[in-house]
Amino acid sequence: MRKIFFPFLIAFLFSSFLMSQSLYLDKERFALAITPTFSFAEDISIISIGTSFSINKKLDITFQYSKIHLQESEEQSASDADGINGSLTLWGSKAQEDFPIEIALSILGSYADYDDFNASSFGAGLTFAYKEEQPKTFNTIPLFGVSFIPFSQVSGSGNTFVSDEKFFLFQFGVGIFANILNQSKFVINPAVSLDTSSNFGASLSASFIF
Repeated sequence: MRKIFFPFLIAFLFSSFLMSQSLYLDKERFALAITPTFSFAEDISIISIGTSFSINKKLDITFQYSKIHLQESEEQSASDADGINGSLTLWGSKAQEDFPIEIALSILGSYADYDDFNASSFGAGLTFAYKEEQPKTFNTIPLFGVSFIPFSQVSGSGNTFVSDEKFFLFQFGVGIFANILNQSKFVINPAVSLDTSSNFGASLSASFIF
């Protein structure tokens, strides 16, 4: 039952890879970010707006609302949806001069309500960021993420289908950021994703961190 749609839902409603704002902070402090995002893959496009709250550069709490359009294909009819997703991201290892890698662990969940069905998923992920000191106007942080999604479900017309597939999703991106207005940041984050079913997608986000 709409099995082919699971990878697309998972790939673009999980936002922790794009919205972990603690990575861009200069020091331990509380911060709020607003992040619009556009994502697409075969048969699907998503426009999202999200917010992320950073606690002392260690924990990110994120929430995102999405408008989703699923195009007609051989597997499903065209459909529009409202989607929500959230994540908790804990930054552990911090970059050192001899080891400029930061590592984060995320717990992720998403839900989308379509015209004739709804879909939900749950999982966890790791993000690796290569962060060196870059005293420039514009700085870059390469990112790599891997997520494991053990639970996906579609419900509609009184029936519920729980996928027996366990998905892995790999994401590659770069955070391009600049300092604006004292401690505030502006971040552009292009990213691509590939899951274990060979589904490919891309996204572009812009974050304003206060």
